[in-house]
Amino acid sequence: MLRSWFLFVLTLFAAGALSAAHPGQLVRLGFLKGEVILAPEISDFIDAAVVDYGYQYGAGLRADGTVAAWGSSYYQDIRPPAGLRDVVKIDGGNPIVIALKADGTVATWPDMRVNDYSFQPPLGLDDVVDVGAGYSRCYALKRDGSLVGWGEYGTVPSGLAGVQAISIGKGGYNLALKRDGSVIGWFAGNWGQTVTVPANLGDVVAVSAGYAHGLALRRDGTVAAWGNSADVQPPAGLREVVQVLAVQDFSYALRTDGSVVAWGRGYFGTAPLVPEGLVAASRLAGGRNDVVAIVGGRALDAAQAITLPAGYDLSLDATSSPPVGAVYQWWHDGMPLAGATARTLTIDAAQPDASGRYEATITDATTTRTSAPATVEITTGPGDASYLANLSTRGRISPERPLIVGLVLAPGATARELYLRGVGPSLVDYGVAGVAADPLLQVFHGERMIGANDDWVARTPAGSTYPSEDYQAVGAFALPAGSKDAAMRASFLPDRYTAVVRPASGGGGVALAECYDYTFVQEYAGLAYGGTMTGRLVNLATRGEVGAGEHVLVAGFVVRGVGPQRVLLRGIGPTLSSFGVPDAVAGPRLQLFRGSQVLAENSGWDQPATRAEIVAVAAATGAFSLPDGSADAAMVYHLQPGSYTLQLSAAAPGTGLIEIYEADE
Repeated sequence: MLRSWFLFVLTLFAAGALSAAHPGQLVRLGFLKGEVILAPEISDFIDAAVVDYGYQYGAGLRADGTVAAWGSSYYQDIRPPAGLRDVVKIDGGNPIVIALKADGTVATWPDMRVNDYSFQPPLGLDDVVDVGAGYSRCYALKRDGSLVGWGEYGTVPSGLAGVQAISIGKGGYNLALKRDGSVIGWFAGNWGQTVTVPANLGDVVAVSAGYAHGLALRRDGTVAAWGNSADVQPPAGLREVVQVLAVQDFSYALRTDGSVVAWGRGYFGTAPLVPEGLVAASRLAGGRNDVVAIVGGRALDAAQAITLPAGYDLSLDATSSPPVGAVYQWWHDGMPLAGATARTLTIDAAQPDASGRYEATITDATTTRTSAPATVEITTGPGDASYLANLSTRGRISPERPLIVGLVLAPGATARELYLRGVGPSLVDYGVAGVAADPLLQVFHGERMIGANDDWVARTPAGSTYPSEDYQAVGAFALPAGSKDAAMRASFLPDRYTAVVRPASGGGGVALAECYDYTFVQEYAGLAYGGTMTGRLVNLATRGEVGAGEHVLVAGFVVRGVGPQRVLLRGIGPTLSSFGVPDAVAGPRLQLFRGSQVLAENSGWDQPATRAEIVAVAAATGAFSLPDGSADAAMVYHLQPGSYTLQLSAAAPGTGLIEIYEADE
């Protein structure tokens, strides 16, 4: 499902600077130029951890404090501990990911040992304000400025105190930034090397440790570098930096405009890589050999107004380095916002009245500070209209019961590109059991099949391809190279179409049918600035097996645009019999969710209070009529822009139909 929103991180240490991102994708900067290695779902990633030397997995931290993991390990389960929430920072070592929670406690995973050393945090460890992980070691910085280390090489220099931040290199190199502005370096374990840090470092706000070199970010946005790596000094004139990252023998700097600058030289003369045109990074993360950037936004100067189209969810994050136990208060145009006392302020489907100046005061045990300001302007598009943008349906498929998705494009519109997928094997990465091993995607215009795809890496019929950037543009998760999932993008003239996902081989299983309005993604970006819509999806429907438990038919959809959109939502069962469906489900129950909240539900459409409106809207949208007193489900609802889920269930299994109609007032 595509969730459209923007995240702003208001930094405390760089006066007048803030970064903005629309996260959800990680782009590899290291050794495979520009390859997208992660988009497990559209998620608000604000930090990442990479474990990449013999293990090949990682994790992404969302703004809501939860963590997603991906990749694989030959050794242990890479999923985070069950129930892990309220995380404020993550880091990756080899072979461990470490997480700092808002309450000052620490979690690590996988649960494994190396050379009889455990990576589980010491018992009673709390009051932690920073964490880091490297090769066979973990560190935790406590509020009192002391450092705790564990694992095979978790040594701590004698007498080290007064520390305010740490960076743990993926080799053996470590750095600590002290409260007096000085920097201390040491090699872990028995590496037998020494670290010489320049004595004239001053006004440092962050450090980063590589294999044998270090980087320091000064408050004025300049960078200092030292160590044994070749070409260790940054390019002349490098300024306006908001993050530094040292990985192996390479150095990276993230600038306020979202661009990334890289320098250094490896053992064989290799240079670090940055994908051409990367100007939307909001955070960098590195493993032992690899670097990724969270992308999708751009860094901005705080003095500039941040202009966003209305209808997007807006999230403001007070700081990228939150003090443990801090108390927050958000302000809008100089007035305190009632109840806005969390680190993150979220405004669902932001409208023009959300425009203005935002800042947060942050109080910890010693002081009260004010974040850099964010000036936000929410603009409206022509007509103040909202639209259906995409549909994603999950259910069980078999040769007898495929997933069927119906699509209707508004009359009079020009041709539109739709991006369609039938996903089975890749659902395993998201904890789905019993998946369809080899789904087949077919597209029909009436009775005529006009396109099909079995394995997504193959080219499809004329006019239909799967460029690597398709799923990024619409916000879909990535499909692994060589998987048996199906996908295609093609142009469609205004009319009715059907997409079918069925087993290409085998007995079937759980599958996901997805439809994204690819053209809409391109158009909507310009709506607030005078662009026009050339057409849209006005009706989405999906048919499949309906029952209880794992047999519930689930359809997710997105309303995009400005202002509420009236929709007709139906869950059809008994009436399907009149269309020749032999196993129509007898008594379906339809529920509408936003997140985990149930907004509405119905298990018998013919109710006195709502019957007249349902009949009138069905007639206006062209939906077929429902018999008086039938057990089909239906409701009319006004939805603000955002992501929604429909669930159709029944006590006894059968075939059911979910329908979503755009219903003009």
